[in-house]
Amino acid sequence: MLLTGPSEALLIDGGFTYPDGQALADAIKATGKTLTAHFAHLYQLRNGRIIRMQQYVDSALVQRALD
Repeated sequence: MLLTGPSEALLIDGGFTYPDGQALADAIKATGKTLTAHFAHLYQLRNGRIIRMQQYVDSALVQRALD
């Protein structure tokens, strides 16, 4: 789901491939809005329970936001 406001866009649960994500990023850029944080969570399940979670994030972007 993509939610947009006056100046930013928020993507929730974007379950798709890298090319799909790149196309979405290009579409957001074309609107002049910003998507300020890109991240992904990958979950490993066993018997219906989460046993591992990996997070991928642009740590330089997060650091700049915190400075």
